[in-house]
Amino acid sequence: MKNGNAKNVHVHDPGPMPPPATYCRQCNQAFPVAVPIIGSPPETSFVQLTVQLADHMQRKHPKEVQTDITAQVNASIAYSAQKILAHFNSTDQGLMEWQDRVRHGVFREMMRGPVSDEKIETKVRELSEHWEGFWDLDANRSAEIAEQVTMLVKSMRDAIEERNLYPEPAQSLVSTI
Repeated sequence: MKNGNAKNVHVHDPGPMPPPATYCRQCNQAFPVAVPIIGSPPETSFVQLTVQLADHMQRKHPKEVQTDITAQVNASIAYSAQKILAHFNSTDQGLMEWQDRVRHGVFREMMRGPVSDEKIETKVRELSEHWEGFWDLDANRSAEIAEQVTMLVKSMRDAIEERNLYPEPAQSLVSTI
C-alpha cells in the first residue's frame, strides 16, 4: 500500500442485490424496509411498518389473525394466573400441578421453536467432519464421540425445552373467543 492506495486489489461485483424487505410468510408479499424519519425516535419507523404489517394480516389473512388473537388471550390469562398464584403458598396439590402446567404452557409459547433431532444430528455431523484431522481419531472413534455428543445435546435440549414434562399439552384456559 502506498499513500493509502492498495495495489493489485480487485473487487468482484456480486451483481445486483435484492433490496432488503419484509415478506409475508402466508402470501410472500414484500414490504419495503422501515425508513427512519428524521427527528423521530428510532423505533418510529418500525412501529409504522408493524402497523402496515398488521393491516395486511387483517385484510388478507383474517383466519391467522383470529388464531393469533385467541393465542394472545390464552397467554394473557395464563400469565395473569401465574402472577396471581405467585403471591400464595399452597398445599393443594391439584392447584400446584395446574399452576405448573400453565407455567409450562406459557414457557412453551414463548420459546422460539423446538430444536429437532434432525437439526442436532446435522450440526454434530458437520462438526464431526473436522474431528478426524483435529484429534487424529479413526473413523470408528469419531463416530462414537459424535453419537455421545448428539445424545448429550439432545438431553440438554430436552431439559431446556421441558420436553416430556407433561405428556399432553397444557390445557387452554380459553378455548374460543
